[in-house]
Amino acid sequence: MPPSVVWGLTTGLFIAVIDAAAIAVPGSFGISGDVAENVDLLLNVVLYAALGFRVGRGQGIVREAAEAGVIAGLVAATIGVAFSIVTHAEPASGSMSREVIGTFALNVAIGGVVAWLSGWYGTIARESGSAKRP
Repeated sequence: MPPSVVWGLTTGLFIAVIDAAAIAVPGSFGISGDVAENVDLLLNVVLYAALGFRVGRGQGIVREAAEAGVIAGLVAATIGVAFSIVTHAEPASGSMSREVIGTFALNVAIGGVVAWLSGWYGTIARESGSAKRP
């Protein structure tokens, strides 16, 4: 299995756990839903960036980093939607179909773009590291 797929699946699972915690935490620990949502988004962006950098540096191909980000976004969105359905979470937009489409669109867009950008930096780091070696 290509490293981009392995890293994408693994990161997607981590993001899904964070997303599930952001859904569950506000009601049980007295944390505001807005705070949990903002922390969730920040952690997601950090994980997508780390994923893209790791894959870009390891593979030396920016496309691989973007693919890993999209895979992670799809995994996170799928698990997040399933968790919302199982826990009967009320959709913020009022429509479950809008919520599902929005969740997939946001995760895939953020995952692909952030992983692509950080993957580009990863490829630069790979090239500069190999230039120093004899």
